[in-house]
Amino acid sequence: VKAVVNGAGDLLRVEIDPTLVEQEGLTLVQDLIVAAVNAATTKSKQMVEVEVEKVTGGMKLPGTL
Repeated sequence: VKAVVNGAGDLLRVEIDPTLVEQEGLTLVQDLIVAAVNAATTKSKQMVEVEVEKVTGGMKLPGTL
């Protein structure tokens, strides 16, 4: 299961291997979707923080992450 989010944290796409449902069952696939979305969201937030730090030179500005 793969989830893709943008810098705003919006879910753009979920990819699921069709054989996964057949082999592992729906409950596990649902759990994997939640984990993939959470991981993608976390990665997106980290990437935004890195880019904000580049722009601000590491200064913490009000209203930034």
